[in-house]
Amino acid sequence: MRPRRKYEPGRGPHLAPIRQRIESIFWSAKDILALERHRARTFRNLRVRLCARFAALAAAVALNHRLGRPSRSLACYAA
Repeated sequence: MRPRRKYEPGRGPHLAPIRQRIESIFWSAKDILALERHRARTFRNLRVRLCARFAALAAAVALNHRLGRPSRSLACYAA
């Protein structure tokens, strides 16, 4: 989608908040989970590595929830 021009009427929903959330999720996936440096050579290995990293992230968030920490506080789990 492109931004509307000055002479075009405003149509459709305001998508900025949704776009920011999606970009935030992509940034987390790329940065925290190191998805740009996955080193997988086949699609199957990529899928396995992604599943393992998402499972580790889910475990860290669940542990933080049980310990009463902010759920996205992952500094103590990163090496």
